[in-house]
Amino acid sequence: MKKEKSSKTAVQMALSRTIESLKKEEERICDDPLAKDFLTPKYKILIQNKLLRNSVVKIIDQLFIGHHYYVVARTRYIDDFLQECIANEIQQVVIMGAGFDSRAYRFDYLKEITVFEVDHPATMSKKKEKIQKILGSLPNHVVYVPIDFLKEKLSDKLVQCGYNRKLKSLFIWEGTTPYLNPESVDDTLACISSYSGKGSSIIFDYILKSVLDKTCKYKGAKREFAYMKKTSEPFTFGIEEYKIIPFMEERKFNNIVSVGSDDLKKIYLKNDKTMVIKEWWRIVHANVI
Repeated sequence: MKKEKSSKTAVQMALSRTIESLKKEEERICDDPLAKDFLTPKYKILIQNKLLRNSVVKIIDQLFIGHHYYVVARTRYIDDFLQECIANEIQQVVIMGAGFDSRAYRFDYLKEITVFEVDHPATMSKKKEKIQKILGSLPNHVVYVPIDFLKEKLSDKLVQCGYNRKLKSLFIWEGTTPYLNPESVDDTLACISSYSGKGSSIIFDYILKSVLDKTCKYKGAKREFAYMKKTSEPFTFGIEEYKIIPFMEERKFNNIVSVGSDDLKKIYLKNDKTMVIKEWWRIVHANVI
C-alpha cells in the first residue's frame, strides 16, 4: 500500500461524508461534522456550495455506480449499530482500518472508554496530524495501533498497546476486507473470536466473491473491479452471495445479521429511486460465541 494511495482513499470517504453532513438536518443520511476537517485543499474546493456538491455526487455515481450513497448509508448504519452497543454498555472499541473515521471524537460516550484505532502506518500518520490540528492534541482515550494487516497479527499489536481481552468489546471494520487476502481476514476474525470478552460483537462490510471472478451481474461491479485492479489497492477478497451466515458461523460467531442495498435504501433513502446504493457491497454484524 502506497502512502499517497492510502491517504487518498481515506480522504475520498471523508468527502462523501462531508457532502452529506452539509445537507439540512431533515435531509441528511449521516452526520459527521468532523469529516470536512480531513479534506485536503483540493477537496475543500468541491464543497464550497450546494451546486458544486451536487455535481460531485453525480460525477462519483457516473464513475462508480451507487458509491456515494453506499458510503453515507454505511456510515449511518454503523453509527446506529454503535449506539445500540453503547446502550448495551460496551467497555472497549476497536476500529480496524480506521482511515479518517471520526467516531472516537464525535460520540461523547466513547470519550469515557478506550478506543483503539488500527490502521496502516501511512494513513495513521496522516490521521494523527489531522487530529492534532482539529483538537489541539491527541486525546487520551484513543490508542493508535499501526499495523499492516497483510504482515502482522492483530492480537499481537492490540495486546502490545494495552487491549484487554476480557472486556465486552465492539470491533468496527469498515471498508477494509475487500483489499485483504483470505488468510488475513480469517486471522483477524479468529483474533476477535478468541481475544474478546463475553457479549463482544463485530460489524464489517465486504464485497461479493463473484466480483473477483468477473461473474457479478450487479451494476458497476465489473467496471469498478477493473479500475481498482490498476491501483495499488485492488479487490482481493469477497464472500459468496447468500453464504455470509455459514461463513460467520464457521468462524465462531452467532446472532448474524446481513444487510444489503435494499435494506439500506428502505431504512435511509425511503426507497427514493434517484439515489442508488451499490448492490454488491454488504454489511454484516454478529456476536462472539
